[in-house]
Amino acid sequence: MWASCCECIVAFGWPPPTQLGYPLPRSRYPLPRSRWRLYMRAMVLGITLVLSGCTGDAPYNPTKDNTVINDKDGDGFSSADGDCDDEDDTVYPGANDVVGDAIDQNCDLLDGVDADRDGQASMGSGGEDCNDDDPTIYDGAEETGWDGIDQDCNGDDQYDFSKVCAGKYHTCGLDTTGRIRCWGGDDYGQVGNRPLDARWKDLDCGYEFSCAVAEDGELTCWGRDEPGKNQVSTAPIDQQWDSVHVGHYHACAIDNEGDTTCWGADESGQVSDKPGGVPFLTMGLGRAHTCAITRGLKIIECWGNDGSDQVSRAPDPIYFDGFIQITSGANHGCAIRDDLGLTCWGLNNLGQTEAPSDAGPYSYIEAMYDWSCGVLEAERLSCWGINNQFQLKEAPLNGLESVFGVATGVDHGCAIRNNDGHVICWGKNDKGQTDVPWP
Repeated sequence: MWASCCECIVAFGWPPPTQLGYPLPRSRYPLPRSRWRLYMRAMVLGITLVLSGCTGDAPYNPTKDNTVINDKDGDGFSSADGDCDDEDDTVYPGANDVVGDAIDQNCDLLDGVDADRDGQASMGSGGEDCNDDDPTIYDGAEETGWDGIDQDCNGDDQYDFSKVCAGKYHTCGLDTTGRIRCWGGDDYGQVGNRPLDARWKDLDCGYEFSCAVAEDGELTCWGRDEPGKNQVSTAPIDQQWDSVHVGHYHACAIDNEGDTTCWGADESGQVSDKPGGVPFLTMGLGRAHTCAITRGLKIIECWGNDGSDQVSRAPDPIYFDGFIQITSGANHGCAIRDDLGLTCWGLNNLGQTEAPSDAGPYSYIEAMYDWSCGVLEAERLSCWGINNQFQLKEAPLNGLESVFGVATGVDHGCAIRNNDGHVICWGKNDKGQTDVPWP
C-alpha cells in the first residue's frame, strides 16, 4: 500500500473542501466519471483515517455506540477496556491465565485465574485458592471455627477450644463459639445431657458430672446426681454467676462480687464449712476438701477433710504478695504465686506435690486425682504425680506441643494447642475419653 495512508488522499486528488471529510458539490469540481469513482473511494477512506487519527497503524474498530477502540493486537480489547498488553493478542481480560509463566494473561494483576478477586489464583490454574468463587476463602485467610467451612484452605475447618476439663471417664470443652462439646463415658449423661446452645463462658468437670456458666450468669449442671450428694439437682440455678468450680462430688460458684455458694457432697464439711463473708477470686475443689484464693490479700483459705494436711498445711504468703491461681487433687493442692512460682502441699505418696524444680514460671495449673499438670509461661507442659495409666509418660512434655490450657482427669489428661486451638488428649482411654471427635 502507500507509504502513508494519509498520502492516498492526495494520490486520488482529494479536493480542498471547506470542511474535511465532506466534498463540495460536484458542479463546482467537474470530474470524469472514472475519476469521480476514485474520488468517492478516497473520500470514504479519508473519513476513516480521520476518525482513526490518520496514522495507518491501527484498524478501525467501532464499538456498539460507534466510538472507536484502539485495539492494536486485534484481540477485541483495547487498553481502555482493560487490556494490560495491547500488543499481545493472548493477553486480555478473561483470557485463560497460566500460572508459573510470569505472564498475567487475564489482566487481573495475578499470574493465574482469580475469579473472586481475593488476590490469590485458583488451584485449578496452579494457585492456592481452594474456592475461587468466594473472596473470603483463600490460603491464609482468617478461619472461622465450627462453621463447616475451610476458610484458610488448610484442609479442614477450625475446631478450636477456649477451655477443656476432664472427669473420670468423660471430657468436655468450651469451643470458641460458646458451645459445649463432650466425649467419652456417658453412663450418667455426662456427654449426652450437656446443654446444646451457644452461650456458655465457663466450664468445669467433676468425677462423673459437669457444670457450666452462661454469658448471662445462668448456671447448669449435668451428669450423675448421686443420692445423698445431689451435686446436680441442688445447683443454685436461680442466681447469676461468674465462674464455676467442680470437685469430685461437690461444686462451688462465684458471682461477680466474689460471693460464693457451694453444694453437693458434704460429709467432711467441704460445703458447709466455707468461711462466711469472705469474697473469693478463684477456687480449687478436691475429693472432700475445698480451697480458695481471697480477693484483696490473695491468701489461701481451705476447709473440709484434712486427713493428709491438705487443709491445715495450705501455704501462707510470707515472702510474696499472694496467689493468683489454685487447684486441688484428691488429697493435695497446688497454687501459683504472684511471682509465677508454684507451691504444692498435702498427700505426697505418689509425688503429687513434687513439681519439677527446674520448671516455671507457671501460667496455669490443674489437678484432679493424684497427679497435676501446669502450663509454663513458655507454653510448655509440665506434669508430675501418679503414672499408672501413662498419664505422665504420654503427656506432650519437653516442648513437643505449645499449649495454653490443660485438664487432668482421674487417669487421663488433655491440653489445648496454641497453633490451632485443637484439643489433644492422652492417658487411659477405656471409654473414649481421649478420643477427641474433632481433628
